[in-house]
Amino acid sequence: MSVSSPHAAAWLTVTPSVSLGLHLDPNELHTAIKWWLGLCPYGATDVPTPLCALCPEKALDPLCHHSITCKRGSDVTNRHNRLRNTIFSACQRASLPARLEAGCGLGSSELRTRPADILVTSWGVKDTAAFDITVTSPVSPKIVSEAEFSAGVAAKAAESRKHEQNDTKCSELGWQCIPLAVETYGVWGEEACNAFSCIAMRKAILKIPSLGGSIWQTEHCESKHQGYPC
Repeated sequence: MSVSSPHAAAWLTVTPSVSLGLHLDPNELHTAIKWWLGLCPYGATDVPTPLCALCPEKALDPLCHHSITCKRGSDVTNRHNRLRNTIFSACQRASLPARLEAGCGLGSSELRTRPADILVTSWGVKDTAAFDITVTSPVSPKIVSEAEFSAGVAAKAAESRKHEQNDTKCSELGWQCIPLAVETYGVWGEEACNAFSCIAMRKAILKIPSLGGSIWQTEHCESKHQGYPC
């Protein structure tokens, strides 16, 4: 169901940009489309697959689900950091005061987590928002039976996990925990979509000289998305 969700297939129609590094070479595109369609990217599905070089106990399944979720090696970290940096840049372009990787070493000694990949101050009138980015797979064994019939359930479950991990510390620090969860097939969680809408609105307001961004600080702006300043 994830592949049929709104905007999940946007990467297929977006204009590539070589100068920004936002493009796929023919080989990469061919492999990505086969994976997207549920086809084996490297041949027949009945061919025995090797074990993961980083997880000797895990077989590389024909549809590459383990390959895109393997937590060993650098791929998962690189993907996370690129998402973080892209969202951080969007905050900067919207003139939102933000900094990376905040929270470690703050608060009580029992709470050593770092709940903010991106910390955005002046999120609305009073709030400071702690954006925590997470990528999850709808085909993981724990969620696949639900994800088969409903899009976005993996992202919703990831949001709940982040709230369980971070709400206590964020509350102690006076921050609002906002998980930015995305599924491997491109579906963003509801909280992420609300946050992105607010950032986009902020950017739009800044382009209107007569407003000068003042609407961002009014009660009228704090609104239809509870806890979101838009």
